Amino acid sequence: MPQVGLKEAARLTGKNQSTIHRAMKSGKLSYKVSDSGERIIDVAELDRVFQVSPDGKLVRNDNDVLHSHVEELARLRAQLEAERAHQAVAKERLSEKDDIISDMRLDRDKWRTQAEKLLITDQRAKPKRKTWWKFGGQG
Repeated sequence: MPQVGLKEAARLTGKNQSTIHRAMKSGKLSYKVSDSGERIIDVAELDRVFQVSPDGKLVRNDNDVLHSHVEELARLRAQLEAERAHQAVAKERLSEKDDIISDMRLDRDKWRTQAEKLLITDQRAKPKRKTWWKFGGQG
């Protein structure tokens, strides 16, 4: 059977490392010490004491499953509310942008109308300029 360290044993059983350590210290859970001094626990021994599933995943009871679903639902609701708030802010900004664009179009149209009126006015015949110098000896 595969053997795991304290950290992996805690992950597989869903228990705290200190719980696993206390079980080893009290003799409830047997282990070996590696050459590096690490405590190695057989997965079968973990299963005997703390119930680990054959595929290495934590075995949970119905209350644990229900509790995890409730926590996930609460997390998803909070995420949904945050997304709704973000969407409301985005809609408000979009509305403000549309209002600004509308105002700018109105201003543009007013300036265009005014410019067209000025162009029409400027197309009048300009009076000839009188000069003080008379050409050809006319006087």
